[in-house]
Amino acid sequence: MKWTIEVTGTPGESILVLTVTKREQRWLRAAQRRDERGECHPRFESDDFLYDLMEPMFTDDAFSWFSEGITADMTAAPMVGILCDEMPGPARDKAECSGLYHCGRWEVEGELQEQYQPVLSRWAFMDYAVTSPQRELAETGRCEWQGGVYWESQEAAEKAVAEYQARAVQSQP
Repeated sequence: MKWTIEVTGTPGESILVLTVTKREQRWLRAAQRRDERGECHPRFESDDFLYDLMEPMFTDDAFSWFSEGITADMTAAPMVGILCDEMPGPARDKAECSGLYHCGRWEVEGELQEQYQPVLSRWAFMDYAVTSPQRELAETGRCEWQGGVYWESQEAAEKAVAEYQARAVQSQP
Protein backbone atom coordinates (compact mmCIF):
# COMPACT_ATOMS: atom_id res chain seq x y z
CA MET A 1 0.00 0.00 0.00
CA LYS A 2 1.17 3.52 -0.77
CA TRP A 3 0.04 6.82 0.63
CA THR A 4 0.39 10.36 -0.63
CA ILE A 5 -0.78 13.71 0.59
CA GLU A 6 -2.47 15.78 -2.12
CA VAL A 7 -2.86 19.49 -1.43
CA THR A 8 -6.24 20.89 -2.41
CA GLY A 9 -6.96 24.43 -3.56
CA THR A 10 -8.10 25.48 -0.10
CA PRO A 11 -5.28 26.71 2.20
CA GLY A 12 -4.42 24.18 4.89
CA GLU A 13 -6.59 21.42 3.43
CA SER A 14 -5.30 18.23 1.87
CA ILE A 15 -6.31 14.68 1.10
CA LEU A 16 -4.49 11.62 2.35
CA VAL A 17 -4.76 9.15 -0.52
CA LEU A 18 -4.17 5.43 0.03
CA THR A 19 -3.65 3.21 -3.00
CA VAL A 20 -2.98 -0.48 -3.48
CA THR A 21 -1.47 -2.39 -6.38
CA LYS A 22 -3.61 -4.76 -8.44
CA ARG A 23 -2.06 -7.65 -6.52
CA GLU A 24 -2.92 -6.08 -3.16
CA GLN A 25 -6.42 -5.33 -4.44
CA ARG A 26 -6.88 -9.03 -5.34
CA TRP A 27 -5.67 -9.99 -1.86
CA LEU A 28 -8.23 -7.61 -0.30
CA ARG A 29 -11.04 -9.03 -2.45
CA ALA A 30 -10.03 -12.55 -1.39
CA ALA A 31 -10.14 -11.46 2.28
CA GLN A 32 -13.59 -10.00 1.65
CA ARG A 33 -14.79 -13.34 0.21
CA ARG A 34 -13.23 -15.27 3.11
CA ASP A 35 -15.05 -12.95 5.50
CA GLU A 36 -18.38 -13.68 3.79
CA ARG A 37 -17.73 -17.38 4.54
CA GLY A 38 -16.75 -16.58 8.13
CA GLU A 39 -13.10 -17.46 7.47
CA CYS A 40 -11.40 -14.07 7.83
CA HIS A 41 -9.88 -13.19 11.19
CA PRO A 42 -9.97 -10.39 12.00
CA ARG A 43 -13.24 -9.66 10.19
CA PHE A 44 -12.77 -7.73 6.94
CA GLU A 45 -14.85 -4.71 8.02
CA SER A 46 -13.34 -4.56 11.53
CA ASP A 47 -11.11 -1.86 12.95
CA ASP A 48 -8.52 -4.56 13.65
CA PHE A 49 -8.36 -5.46 9.94
CA LEU A 50 -7.98 -1.77 9.07
CA TYR A 51 -5.21 -1.31 11.68
CA ASP A 52 -3.35 -4.35 10.36
CA LEU A 53 -3.75 -3.15 6.77
CA MET A 54 -2.43 0.33 7.53
CA GLU A 55 0.30 -0.77 9.95
CA PRO A 56 3.17 0.10 7.53
CA MET A 57 2.12 3.77 7.76
CA PHE A 58 2.81 3.73 11.48
CA THR A 59 6.40 2.54 11.43
CA ASP A 60 8.97 5.13 12.42
CA ASP A 61 6.15 7.10 14.09
CA ALA A 62 5.23 8.68 10.75
CA PHE A 63 1.49 8.56 11.52
CA SER A 64 -0.63 8.05 14.66
CA TRP A 65 -4.22 6.94 15.19
CA PHE A 66 -6.44 9.51 16.92
CA SER A 67 -9.48 8.83 19.05
CA GLU A 68 -12.51 11.08 19.02
CA GLY A 69 -12.05 14.39 20.77
CA ILE A 70 -8.37 15.03 20.15
CA THR A 71 -8.94 17.75 17.55
CA ALA A 72 -12.58 18.76 18.22
CA ASP A 73 -13.63 17.44 14.82
CA MET A 74 -17.29 16.44 15.07
CA THR A 75 -16.93 12.91 13.68
CA ALA A 76 -16.52 9.31 14.73
CA ALA A 77 -14.63 8.61 11.50
CA PRO A 78 -11.31 6.78 11.66
CA MET A 79 -8.66 9.48 11.99
CA VAL A 80 -4.89 9.47 11.52
CA GLY A 81 -2.37 12.24 11.73
CA ILE A 82 1.17 13.45 12.11
CA LEU A 83 2.42 14.64 15.49
CA CYS A 84 5.02 17.22 16.53
CA ASP A 85 7.55 16.78 19.35
CA GLU A 86 6.59 16.39 23.02
CA MET A 87 5.98 19.46 25.12
CA PRO A 88 4.50 20.23 28.54
CA GLY A 89 0.92 21.37 28.58
CA PRO A 90 -2.19 22.00 30.66
CA ALA A 91 -4.07 19.53 32.85
CA ARG A 92 -5.69 16.75 30.82
CA ASP A 93 -9.22 18.08 31.34
CA LYS A 94 -8.12 21.45 29.95
CA ALA A 95 -6.52 19.89 26.85
CA GLU A 96 -9.59 18.10 25.49
CA CYS A 97 -10.32 18.94 21.83
CA SER A 98 -7.24 21.18 21.68
CA GLY A 99 -5.19 19.30 19.11
CA LEU A 100 -2.83 18.11 21.83
CA TYR A 101 -2.22 14.35 21.94
CA HIS A 102 -1.51 13.23 25.51
CA CYS A 103 1.68 11.16 25.55
CA GLY A 104 2.48 10.92 29.23
CA ARG A 105 3.39 12.69 32.41
CA TRP A 106 6.92 13.24 33.64
CA GLU A 107 9.05 15.51 35.70
CA VAL A 108 10.09 18.86 34.25
CA GLU A 109 12.18 21.19 36.41
CA GLY A 110 11.25 19.22 39.53
CA GLU A 111 7.51 19.22 38.88
CA LEU A 112 5.30 16.53 37.33
CA GLN A 113 3.73 17.89 34.15
CA GLU A 114 1.37 16.49 31.56
CA GLN A 115 3.14 15.99 28.23
CA TYR A 116 1.58 16.35 24.80
CA GLN A 117 2.44 16.10 21.15
CA PRO A 118 0.65 18.75 19.09
CA VAL A 119 -1.26 17.45 16.08
CA LEU A 120 0.50 18.90 13.04
CA SER A 121 -1.95 17.47 10.46
CA ARG A 122 -4.85 15.03 10.59
CA TRP A 123 -7.12 13.21 8.14
CA ALA A 124 -10.39 11.33 8.63
CA PHE A 125 -12.11 8.77 6.42
CA MET A 126 -15.37 10.70 6.09
CA ASP A 127 -17.25 8.04 4.10
CA TYR A 128 -17.14 5.77 7.18
CA ALA A 129 -20.95 5.68 7.53
CA VAL A 130 -21.44 4.03 4.13
CA THR A 131 -18.21 2.12 3.48
CA SER A 132 -14.79 1.37 4.93
CA PRO A 133 -11.27 2.20 3.75
CA GLN A 134 -10.56 -1.50 3.21
CA ARG A 135 -13.72 -1.93 1.11
CA GLU A 136 -12.82 1.12 -1.01
CA LEU A 137 -9.33 -0.26 -1.55
CA ALA A 138 -10.73 -3.69 -2.48
CA GLU A 139 -13.28 -2.23 -4.90
CA THR A 140 -11.40 0.68 -6.46
CA GLY A 141 -7.78 0.41 -5.34
CA ARG A 142 -7.96 3.87 -3.74
CA CYS A 143 -9.46 5.64 -0.73
CA GLU A 144 -9.34 9.25 0.36
CA TRP A 145 -9.13 10.72 3.83
CA GLN A 146 -10.12 14.41 4.24
CA GLY A 147 -8.26 16.89 6.43
CA GLY A 148 -5.08 18.86 6.51
CA VAL A 149 -3.08 21.15 8.76
CA TYR A 150 -4.18 21.50 12.37
CA TRP A 151 -1.27 23.37 13.99
CA GLU A 152 0.97 25.12 11.50
CA SER A 153 4.12 24.12 13.37
CA GLN A 154 5.58 22.99 16.67
CA GLU A 155 6.31 26.64 17.47
CA ALA A 156 2.69 27.71 16.84
CA ALA A 157 1.42 25.03 19.22
CA GLU A 158 3.97 25.90 21.90
CA LYS A 159 3.11 29.60 21.66
CA ALA A 160 -0.64 28.94 21.93
CA VAL A 161 -0.22 26.61 24.93
CA ALA A 162 2.10 29.08 26.69
CA GLU A 163 -0.43 31.90 26.16
CA TYR A 164 -3.26 29.68 27.41
CA GLN A 165 -1.33 28.70 30.53
CA ALA A 166 -0.38 32.33 31.19
CA ARG A 167 -4.06 33.36 31.02
CA ALA A 168 -5.00 30.49 33.36
CA VAL A 169 -2.40 31.60 35.93
CA GLN A 170 -3.55 35.25 35.73
CA SER A 171 -7.20 34.30 36.28
CA GLN A 172 -6.45 32.38 39.50
CA PRO A 173 -7.32 34.26 42.72
